[in-house]
Amino acid sequence: ILHLRSVIGEEEGIGTAKSLVFKKVMRNRRLFHRLIRTASLLQKPVSRGERSIRHLPAYFSSLTEWRTLPTIAESPLRDLLPQIEQKVDKARYRVAFFGGCANDFIYPEMGTDLVKVLNRLGVEVYYPQEQNCCGIPALYSGDRETMVELAEQNVKAMLAANPDYVVTTCPTCTLALQRDFVEQLRDNPVWAQKAEELAEKTIDVSAFIHNVLEASEQLPAGAGGEKLTYHDSCHLRRGAGVWREPRTLLEKSGFELVEMDHADRCCGFGGSYSFTSHPSISREITKDKVNDIISSGAELVAMDCPGCLIMLRGALEKKGSAVRAAHTIELLAERLA
Repeated sequence: ILHLRSVIGEEEGIGTAKSLVFKKVMRNRRLFHRLIRTASLLQKPVSRGERSIRHLPAYFSSLTEWRTLPTIAESPLRDLLPQIEQKVDKARYRVAFFGGCANDFIYPEMGTDLVKVLNRLGVEVYYPQEQNCCGIPALYSGDRETMVELAEQNVKAMLAANPDYVVTTCPTCTLALQRDFVEQLRDNPVWAQKAEELAEKTIDVSAFIHNVLEASEQLPAGAGGEKLTYHDSCHLRRGAGVWREPRTLLEKSGFELVEMDHADRCCGFGGSYSFTSHPSISREITKDKVNDIISSGAELVAMDCPGCLIMLRGALEKKGSAVRAAHTIELLAERLA
């Protein structure tokens, strides 16, 4: 399917708007990030100082009929992490953190929580400032050329300081680094070898804590014992094969896990699928998922995907549900407080 999209993109184009965003903006990291910072200022009339947008005006109003949308953070993760003093004596590992766009610009607190948890477990974390979007939006839209350019940028950035591992909190980014970069750079012997090296070092943070650090028993258990259900993101479970690890970490941290029905069914996000491609279908998929979450009787729903978090937190908020949605790394960090 991706090959066909690429062929169609080369022969017929991907549309003026997408072409402008991918080829002129996204490839230029500084311009891309400057525009996002500008957008964080322009959103103020609709965000009204809150972290979520409940209503969009006029033509865009349908996007917030059934969900809230997160705002762009005032300070991106790449600005916050250098300010954190990491006190790690005799670090077990030194890891690079590939944040991805959602972590960097929407949920920077997720990244600071990752540093907090890994520091406690004896791991030093650094954030390569030259990293860019993983390129998946471009690839899935048929713009393979931009994907190749971004893959090269990120391979260079993430391997520059020779980390022991590259950890991620976004399954889509995880698969990009583990699989898609290798596939897209295979025709270039130099880049192909580097992409393979990056793929071998890349790991989801829950899998890193559980499988590499073997630290599930080292996480402090809270006294609350809150009921929690878990949503499997499509890319994490089906793509990366990670699903037991976050559940184990959460249970060891004192949460009472109650499985919802259809835990591994899609939340309906799918990137642009829920915004411009098929929002009506997305809405119905999300509705079913939210009903399963609420029916579980849980107070919390955990997940390991920022995209799923955008979707499910927004839908639960709009529905007026008391169920709180959070990334696993956020919940683990709360136990350290």
